[in-house]
Amino acid sequence: MPVLAKAKKKAGKPLRRDKFERHERLCKLIQQTIEGTLTGGMAYDFEGFVWAVRPEPEWAKLVGVKSVDTITDLTKLPPIQKDYTQIDSTKALLLRLGSPAPPSPRKIATAMRKAFKAKTGRYPKPKEFPLLKVLAEEWPDDLQVQIFQTALDEWVPFKVGVANEIEAMKAKGLKAYHRHHHFPSVSVICKFRQIALELYVMRLQEKVAQGKGVPMAAITAFPKLFGHIKPK
Repeated sequence: MPVLAKAKKKAGKPLRRDKFERHERLCKLIQQTIEGTLTGGMAYDFEGFVWAVRPEPEWAKLVGVKSVDTITDLTKLPPIQKDYTQIDSTKALLLRLGSPAPPSPRKIATAMRKAFKAKTGRYPKPKEFPLLKVLAEEWPDDLQVQIFQTALDEWVPFKVGVANEIEAMKAKGLKAYHRHHHFPSVSVICKFRQIALELYVMRLQEKVAQGKGVPMAAITAFPKLFGHIKPK
C-alpha cells in the first residue's frame, strides 16, 4: 500500500490533500536520506534501526514549508517514527519509516524519570539514569513503570520492606545498614528492586481480593498468581 494511502487509512478521517502530499514528500526524503541518495543528512544506526538524521529546519526547507511545527505535525502520521538521541554531544532528531518498535529500556527509563519528576518535583541525577535502565531491563515487561510508580507512591510501605530485607541480610552475616531516606530514591529502589516488585504484586493481589481485574501483562508475568483472572 502506498505511503499516502497508509497514512490516510491510519488517520481515520480525511485530511487536506496538501498535508498528505507534504507527508508523502517527507517520507520519500527520509528514505532517500537513509539510502544516501540525498545529500546533506546522514543515516544513523540506533537501537536496531537505521534512521535519517537532519535538523528540523532542514526537513522543513526540503519539504517546502516555513515552520518546523509543520514537520512536527507530519511526523505524527504513520509510517513515520520519531526519536531523539545525542550525536556529537548535540540533540539529534531521528526519523524512519515503519512500525513502532517495542519500548526500549531507554524509553522505559525515560518514562520512569518523568514519573519521578512528577512525584518529587525534581528529575533523578544523570548518574541515576543507568539505574533506571536496570529496572527497565529486569522488571517484567510492560509493568516496569507501574512497579516504579508503586514504589514512589507507597514509599513508606516500601521502606518497611527494605528494612525487613536489611535485617534478613544481617541475620545471614551480610553487611547491610539501615539508612533513612525520607523521600523516594532511585538508588534505593534499584538496590531493592525485588522489594518494589513484591509490593506491586501484593497490591495486585489486594485488587483481586476486591474483585478487580489486573493488567494482562501481570497475568503473563505471574500466571500462577493471576492466570485465572480476567484482564482489566
